[in-house]
Amino acid sequence: MVIIREIRDSDIEKGFLDALNNLLPPDINDKGYAKSILQEIKSNLLHKIYVAEDDSNGKIAGTTTLLIEPKFINKGMKVGYIEDVAVSKDFEGLGIGSKLVTYATNQAISIHNCKKVLLYCSAKTRPFYEKLGYKIAEDTVVMKFESLSESR
Repeated sequence: MVIIREIRDSDIEKGFLDALNNLLPPDINDKGYAKSILQEIKSNLLHKIYVAEDDSNGKIAGTTTLLIEPKFINKGMKVGYIEDVAVSKDFEGLGIGSKLVTYATNQAISIHNCKKVLLYCSAKTRPFYEKLGYKIAEDTVVMKFESLSESR
């Protein structure tokens, strides 16, 4: 069983980077540097990282990020963005990704009062997110400046 909660500094030592590695390698070998990045992220109260912790051994099984954007339009509505959904290989197929996305979505709606939650995904993962209630929006455009996989 896993517990979904906000990230703690100690999670860097408990497999957080390994979970991210299954999405895209973070290429961070220095745990001190990783903790300094985490402190910078945590200093922004509108940037939340959630982890799924295996309650039997404390290992981080997965993670996701929720960013909250307050807006001037629509009477100051807030929009949530879910990113970096990742589950460690050892924990794939156990429903952890679904739990993480559902948790982050619920936090966006109930705690942060978001009126919309966006999540960008590949065609390969689209069915996974559609099962969780997300729908394809055809009116989105993206500009990428660098292919992360090519820079490695």
